[in-house]
Amino acid sequence: MDEINLDDFLRANESAIRWQVESLVLQQVTQAIGRENLGKVTLTFQGSTLDDFAVHVEGPGDLKAKIEEALRNP
Repeated sequence: MDEINLDDFLRANESAIRWQVESLVLQQVTQAIGRENLGKVTLTFQGSTLDDFAVHVEGPGDLKAKIEEALRNP
């Protein structure tokens, strides 16, 4: 089978893909800090395209460190 470029597909489904990524991030965060600590942090997803997608984390330093570790080393 020949290679198929997915650029058009990804652009057409970007909102669904972003939702899936946000769900995966929330799952990783929950595993890293525990469900009981979710209310202590705020996650703000940023970026206009999947190429520059990022998450800003506000909360206690120890929880932020756990989140950063979990997202850098899934």
